Amino acid sequence: MALIGIPEITLEKTALPFIEKPIFDSQQHKILEHDSGSLLVTGTAGTGKTTLLAEAVVNKVLNGINSDKIIIFCFSRHSARAMRKYLTRRLPDYSIPQVATFHSFTHSVMQAAYNQGLVVENYAFHH
Repeated sequence: MALIGIPEITLEKTALPFIEKPIFDSQQHKILEHDSGSLLVTGTAGTGKTTLLAEAVVNKVLNGINSDKIIIFCFSRHSARAMRKYLTRRLPDYSIPQVATFHSFTHSVMQAAYNQGLVVENYAFHH
């Protein structure tokens, strides 16, 4: 039910707009094109490291890597939420990879181990 003059809110009408791919310089393109082995990317705050990481993940998904094979670790819940939001907007037709904090991922692994009987004591009660 909608009030007169106020449209009904649905998920379709409130979906976040698609974000276009950012423009990167030649050094950043080298990072985006890296496809095997380890790569350390450093920079000061605000230089685009997080956006570069997100776009590297977008490239992987668009090039056929199953998002179930990717996990992104963030240092805070806030940054994990921001990463999920960004990926959702950049990959509207794909499922997004798992994005977690180190703590939440470790907690889920330990909880799964406990549920499978691999841990004999419920660690969750001993924080």
